[in-house]
Amino acid sequence: MPGPERLRWSLLDRINREFGGKPRSWSDILVVFNVGPFSASGPLEGDKISNRGFNALLMDETGMPTHFLKVRPGHHSLFSTEIDTQAALAGHPSAGALIPAVATTFVHGPMRVLVTEFIRGERLDGLLKRRVERLERWAGPVSDFLGAASSLWPALSEITFGDEVPGQSATLRQVESELETLGTLGLSAAAGEVFRDRLARTELASVPQHGDLWPWNVFYSRSGWKILDFEITGEIDLPLYDIFHLIRSAAGISSEVQSGEWLRSWAALSSTNSDLQEVIGWSIQGLSAQEAEAALIAYLIDITSRFYRRGLRESRIDSLLLELEALPEILDEGILAKALFG
Repeated sequence: MPGPERLRWSLLDRINREFGGKPRSWSDILVVFNVGPFSASGPLEGDKISNRGFNALLMDETGMPTHFLKVRPGHHSLFSTEIDTQAALAGHPSAGALIPAVATTFVHGPMRVLVTEFIRGERLDGLLKRRVERLERWAGPVSDFLGAASSLWPALSEITFGDEVPGQSATLRQVESELETLGTLGLSAAAGEVFRDRLARTELASVPQHGDLWPWNVFYSRSGWKILDFEITGEIDLPLYDIFHLIRSAAGISSEVQSGEWLRSWAALSSTNSDLQEVIGWSIQGLSAQEAEAALIAYLIDITSRFYRRGLRESRIDSLLLELEALPEILDEGILAKALFG
């Protein structure tokens, strides 16, 4: 393997070949986020691959960013999923406006590089932090985005299934085995039994999801809302997964995540915010209250397991476990039904 300095300059040469134009120097590349070193004590597999590499911006001669670069270990095959999904969605008649253009992806030494259009605008988390008090906490910006993005999920299903009838959700069944792992991490046997019972009594159709739809992957630009990071799109096919993740993350910016308070916040706002009620209406997709509750259980189990596999700090995992412990009581109170069905 070439040394770090040689590797850096050879990457610049590769970028020059891919994009042409003036010879670039490292001053033309602005690293905006270091995920972690490429080297690791053990082999990098699955979710942990996403914890290595860096994100950067490619600048033009005026110092303005033109492209976004995501750099990860070379055997990170999910970039193929990402570029294929974005290309398919970009050409979709109803969802295309939501998708940034993909320039290219290539492998260079130990690195795989994904290059996409740079989106000038503001991330949803920034909007929420600035406007959270003035717009009923998170409801206003989230309603605006979901109203614009409602075509995403039908488009994903169309791209995935075509004219075929979707089968049953694979994610729903997968989380039953993940409960075993959560038990070793501290989830009580009583909570686990409640979840197993509810999941076993429910069937849900496969509805492909973005999989990582949180405010950091949503931008508002001059041309409207844009959705980023399709790295694991389609890997999760649980109805409402993206909705749950977006609202839970948005509510977390106003410190309403722990112990299910985000659900209480959602239920309270649904009764007073007609825009939020309207945009959530299409996401229910004919689900009963029982099916929606099973989807919520499966979402929280899946996200906890994913964070654990990625090696996130114990405090994050403990917080999610506490939320799962509180979930049976919250479901018995009918909080989710109030949030979804009013």
